[in-house]
Amino acid sequence: PLHVFGNNLVRRLVNWIFKSNLSDIMSGYRVFSRELVQSIPILSSGFEVETEMTIRILDYGFRIKEVPLPYRERPEGSVSKLRTFHDGFRVLAEIARIAKAYKPFTFFGGIGLAFILAGGISGIWVILDYLEDEYVNKVPTAILATGFMLLGFGSMGIGILLNTISYRFRENMRQLHKIIRSR
Repeated sequence: PLHVFGNNLVRRLVNWIFKSNLSDIMSGYRVFSRELVQSIPILSSGFEVETEMTIRILDYGFRIKEVPLPYRERPEGSVSKLRTFHDGFRVLAEIARIAKAYKPFTFFGGIGLAFILAGGISGIWVILDYLEDEYVNKVPTAILATGFMLLGFGSMGIGILLNTISYRFRENMRQLHKIIRSR
């Protein structure tokens, strides 16, 4: 049950962040063209390598074709090498690492939005209190709300800046690939 939950969580995260519609990214079966293998750097070495391959292929704009295969239960007496929490956290950390590098606005914008919401929720009580008494009674809460808002907008600004840099880098990489292919 936890494996199914984890697989669904990873699939939904990847589909949301990378705007795809894959049904299973944790399958170990992959078929690649020679060009693809030479084009994508894989930095992972553990269980999260499948996730990294899928994300990089999506990001580089290569086509992914899912082919349904029959699923069989594990033979009796065999044991899974998967360590649910350890490997699950490694996969989630890999998604975060790649999203931060390849989709920085989605990554930092999401963090920023969470801080802005926290600041807005905590700040609304301070504002309502001020409107009622014309005095800020909850100064620590006001400082906390302001801090959350500043962190939120700062995170979104960093996301915008890094997104611009990432876009330019990708543009340069596409040009480089065109030059290499034309030779």
